[in-house]
This record gives sequence, C-alpha cells and structure tokens, in this order.
Amino acid sequence: MPLFVDCLGFTITHDELHSHQPFCMIEKDGLRLNLFQNEHLAREHNRRFFTG
Repeated sequence: MPLFVDCLGFTITHDELHSHQPFCMIEKDGLRLNLFQNEHLAREHNRRFFTG
C-alpha cells in the first residue's frame, strides 16, 4: 500500500483493510483500483483480468 499511496500519490477512497477479508479502493486522476487480499474475491470482482 505504501507504494501506491506514498510514492504514486493514490488516495484510499474505501478502507476495509482491517476486516476479515481485507479490501480497499484507491484512486488517482480518475483511475480507480480495487485491491483484494483474497484471490477468490479479486477474481469475482475483476473477472476480465483473470484467464483460465
């Protein structure tokens, strides 16, 4: 997370980092990234990035 926030200037717009299934949304200049610790949730919410 420090890379995105401290180095690249992203802002955390939704924070569930201390939940049972850590997750957050970060944004910069209209670009929004959803970051999941759980691979299943990442695949469920970002299917177009996973193949196979």
